[in-house]
Amino acid sequence: MGDLNATLVGSGQLAEPLAAKLALQFTPSRLSGAPLAGQARLVLTPGRLQQLNADLHLASNRLQANGAYGKAGDRLRLLIDAPALGLLGPGFARRGQRSGRAGRYASPAAGFGQPARQPVTLAGATGGGVAGAAR
Repeated sequence: MGDLNATLVGSGQLAEPLAAKLALQFTPSRLSGAPLAGQARLVLTPGRLQQLNADLHLASNRLQANGAYGKAGDRLRLLIDAPALGLLGPGFARRGQRSGRAGRYASPAAGFGQPARQPVTLAGATGGGVAGAAR
């Protein structure tokens, strides 16, 4: 199904309190015959996603995340543009498009926009677009 090549560097601890620092960098890779590229870096500290920077591409599919979550004033931005979800495997179909942000752990807030243009099938379940906010 693919030829995945990447470098993953990490440190941290799985015991409480959970802490980790991870860096992932794809080198020339293919998944379902399509090019896969990108990088992701994250820093987890107890009770907080201190830093997340990700930019991943599978053909025309894109996932980007940037920011922090877990502390008042933190903001985490997420963008998913996936016109070719089927490249992820047989449980995925159609297309998906989402963007959102989340922040303030003590008083959680989240928002999502840009409903999907078509229903999205994910691992056998079909759903429509999501638009709204929660506080």
